[in-house]
Amino acid sequence: MIHHTRTSKAIVDYRRLSEVKSLSASAARLIEARKCIYPKLRIPPRGKGGGLERDFVEWADQTGQIEAYCKIDEHKHEWLQRPYLKDTGYPARYSPDFLARTASDVYVVETKAQSSLSDENVQRKKRAALAWVERINALPLEQRGEKDWHYALVGEELFRRYRDQSGNLVALLEFASLHSVADQTRTLF
Repeated sequence: MIHHTRTSKAIVDYRRLSEVKSLSASAARLIEARKCIYPKLRIPPRGKGGGLERDFVEWADQTGQIEAYCKIDEHKHEWLQRPYLKDTGYPARYSPDFLARTASDVYVVETKAQSSLSDENVQRKKRAALAWVERINALPLEQRGEKDWHYALVGEELFRRYRDQSGNLVALLEFASLHSVADQTRTLF
């Protein structure tokens, strides 16, 4: 038998990216960021896994609807890590790539090479992130900065198609977040 229990208001532990005062890395790993609290972000060089992330930063800086964004540093922003179970059954922690904010929304963004999208662990991370934003959105608006939260898993092909054809990053994030939720719903039933 399942029993439902009503709880009182959630206790929200507010944490800020600005708690981490600076990010450091070799010059090859640092790129300039205009709409971020950090003037430079640590991202791997092109050809070493950072090409799509670098392209995301460049596009976000050029997109008027993006008010702010940040590359999540898995070693410094550990409170943003989400727990999940790997396909081996072992517990792990997942750090999404970016947070991006518009006037009305916050997007938790994961950029992925096309070949990695169907990987079982990528799908498990997606489920963990979707559950996280669902819990955030269950809070009253005033407890989540008056914004709706979304998870967007963005594959390389989709990213390039939107960037090269429409030029609208927010439309891409909206589409990818709806697609992520729809995929999740299909896997549940």
